[in-house]
Amino acid sequence: MEKMEMIYQSQELSNGWLGIGSNRTWWFDTSEQYSKIYTLDRQGIPIVWDDEAYSVDEIRQCIGNNTCTVILKDKKKKALVLIHKDLDHVLIQGAVDKKISWEDYKTFGLWAIKKHLTGFDLEAVIFNPNIKTLEKFKVVKAIIKKVIETRNIIRGKDHEPASKKDKAD
Repeated sequence: MEKMEMIYQSQELSNGWLGIGSNRTWWFDTSEQYSKIYTLDRQGIPIVWDDEAYSVDEIRQCIGNNTCTVILKDKKKKALVLIHKDLDHVLIQGAVDKKISWEDYKTFGLWAIKKHLTGFDLEAVIFNPNIKTLEKFKVVKAIIKKVIETRNIIRGKDHEPASKKDKAD
């Protein structure tokens, strides 16, 4: 069953992103419903904080089988954050290429990502994005190609060897 794509964009979400710092640990949690006061946009987006400390395994399980992405921009530069429980780390791709360890993400949440992207504003949060959506947000083809490669790893897709006809491509 294909996971549903969900796109979040709002001024409240952008303001929430601006307020992320080291004082509170924000992370993705698509497995539970939180009161709106614990969500980044105060509208119910599944980016939340909690006073309780969680392990890396618990933080990874909070994502479920969803692919969580954040699109960030700074003038003409773009960065895409990719979080999925089956990845070895949290990825930042685009204007900044960085791997964030799960331990850092557990400890600092989105601050572990944001501190590498100073000057970047939040454009959108997308769960389970498709390629057309990423193109609509003008995520450059080089970033999309990396996402496709990562997506194939996440899905565990089997690849057949190229036939003689395809080898020239």
